[in-house]
Amino acid sequence: MVAEIAINYILNNTSAITTLVSTRIYYGLRLQTTTMPAILVEPDGIDPTDQKPDSTATGEGRSRLDQEDILVFCYGKTYLEANTLAQAVRAALDKKSGGTYDSVSVQSIQFLSEDYFNEQTEPVAHVFEHRYRVRIVR
Repeated sequence: MVAEIAINYILNNTSAITTLVSTRIYYGLRLQTTTMPAILVEPDGIDPTDQKPDSTATGEGRSRLDQEDILVFCYGKTYLEANTLAQAVRAALDKKSGGTYDSVSVQSIQFLSEDYFNEQTEPVAHVFEHRYRVRIVR
């Protein structure tokens, strides 16, 4: 999967995000001791476009367009801090124009859902979980 690379690139290059979290954007794992607010990006599945059998007779019957699901977790010390970050993330990613982001060719990004929970840690971490569908051109 490569969509998380594109998502990370977009988030790290959006001033509305970096103003809130600086460089605290993580892949797959965020330590509980991490300063907040922070963002965690995780892959959550892939749905390739089946191109087989090879209709072009070129021997290249591979998927040329994949849909990859990505989870983005927005952490904050307070509900308001986490919610503010979540809204900035959605504004940066939802319906993002197609383009190449960190060498990953993206056709589109679609916001799918949002959930809220708080981690029962000390101190409590408020978390907004977003799910995005990213169409990757191969």
